[in-house]
Amino acid sequence: MVFYARKIALATLCVALTLSICSSTETNWASAQSMGLEQAKEREELNDMKGDMSDVKSNITDSLDALDRLSKKISKAQSNEVHLITKEAKIEIAPGKFANFLTYNGKVPGPTLRVTASEPLRVVLHNNLKVATSLTFHGLVLPQGVSGLPHKEGGLVGPGQVYAYQFIPKQSGTYWYHPQVNHGQQKVAGMYGALIVEPRSDRKSYDRDYIMMFGQTSSLDMVAPGARPGSGQTYFLVNGMTAPLAKPLEVREGERIRLRMINASSSAIPLFLTGHKMEIVSMNGSDLLEPHVTRDTITLNPSDRMDVEFQAKNPGVWSLASELTEQSTNQGAFPGGIACVIRYMDAGAEKEAP
Repeated sequence: MVFYARKIALATLCVALTLSICSSTETNWASAQSMGLEQAKEREELNDMKGDMSDVKSNITDSLDALDRLSKKISKAQSNEVHLITKEAKIEIAPGKFANFLTYNGKVPGPTLRVTASEPLRVVLHNNLKVATSLTFHGLVLPQGVSGLPHKEGGLVGPGQVYAYQFIPKQSGTYWYHPQVNHGQQKVAGMYGALIVEPRSDRKSYDRDYIMMFGQTSSLDMVAPGARPGSGQTYFLVNGMTAPLAKPLEVREGERIRLRMINASSSAIPLFLTGHKMEIVSMNGSDLLEPHVTRDTITLNPSDRMDVEFQAKNPGVWSLASELTEQSTNQGAFPGGIACVIRYMDAGAEKEAP
């Protein structure tokens, strides 16, 4: 009996142990499953967080890029601000001969303004003259408030006053600035300058670019050291001076040269280029797609502006000069007036102009 009782107790203990082990295994399995689910959830949350961080990083990058573009636009707009200061000045126009001018920034012509099409331009005019002045941008179609007839509320700048002209030039090309028609004598006296609107494309049809502004002054305005004013004879100028002070136009063989010519004088100027042909690219805002014509002689009437190009393929020293003696000399003395030298930089010394 005792033996059987021990066997029953041992069997009961085995069953209890087995049930305990099974229960523990089930508990551990359930715990492992629960832990696996939690880890999977954590991984999913971590991936979501990574995705959110990626979105935040992308948004920050986009915002920084937008701020950088805005900063560049602001910087560009600020760099396109120029100041023109009207003032009287005495300038040498021929060796030992000076003339009194009304000027922008103390020189004739005034500073060349360059801007890219569709970019804003701000021109601040400071009037240091004893009389009122104004400003127009010749050739550009602008709002009345910018380039219309000046009045006290806008555009008419009194002595000591400052006025800002702001606009966005849309069409590329060669233009110029000067006082309005009611201040026309100021233009004749030297207040003019070139305004170049570059195309947005970097492609150009030329290798070298020259600006030539033609003007005039009277010997009544001439001031020679120790001498009295003359008899009122006219002196014709290219970029504010006469030959031989006018700088030569230097080119290299094989280059295509663009000449931007503006007639700020009150006379027609016939110009002849020796040794080359000029292709008329644009005149007074004409459509650049119009058929081009080729000439060796062109005429600029008062206020005309003309872009021409020529191929530098005839080495040597040449001239671009007015065909009228009174315009290409200083009262009959040569060189003088509108008589420019075109010189190949690789031409031999024996070909240099006298």
